[in-house]
Amino acid sequence: MALHKWIKIGEPEILAEKFGRKFFRQNFVNPINGAISDFYLFSMKDSSFVFPMTDDGKVITVCQYKQGCHDITHELPAGVCNTSEPHEVTAKRELLEETGYEAKEMIPMGVGWPDTRSTTIQRFFFLANGCRKVKEPEQDPNEEIEVVLYDMPDWLDMIKSNEVKELTTISITLHFILHLGIFRSVLFNI
Repeated sequence: MALHKWIKIGEPEILAEKFGRKFFRQNFVNPINGAISDFYLFSMKDSSFVFPMTDDGKVITVCQYKQGCHDITHELPAGVCNTSEPHEVTAKRELLEETGYEAKEMIPMGVGWPDTRSTTIQRFFFLANGCRKVKEPEQDPNEEIEVVLYDMPDWLDMIKSNEVKELTTISITLHFILHLGIFRSVLFNI
């Protein structure tokens, strides 16, 4: 059986919009039966996430309070792209602002959607190699960030024990360990 993409019809109806975020209704035609269905979607600017590593193999992470989950989170540096800003530029800027680190090398690793059913948000992710601290972090007025470095086994243990709850962070970590071929040795004790 071949799957079919649904067809967008009409313009989206903006239901709420503030701070660069939109909640809107979009109609789609079901290609199987021709029925028109409306879906409620959330949109905002693209964002870039960084998996930063020091030369000695430490993962650079950030801890901060996040209003959506009403908790202090452990996650990777990330941020929203400014208008027409290339995703890699966002990744470099956010790494420097949130952690005070710069990377020798920034490698694009892919793109993903945090929720493929109800959001149009794209998250671009990058591997930052050879990171070194060059200055103190710059925090926005509504941020309080603690920079924490972890050995890779400790970072993976935090994910396994559900101390890391931000799904894009978990996904990027998996993508990174697969990229480096670490997964086989961790899984199969090779």
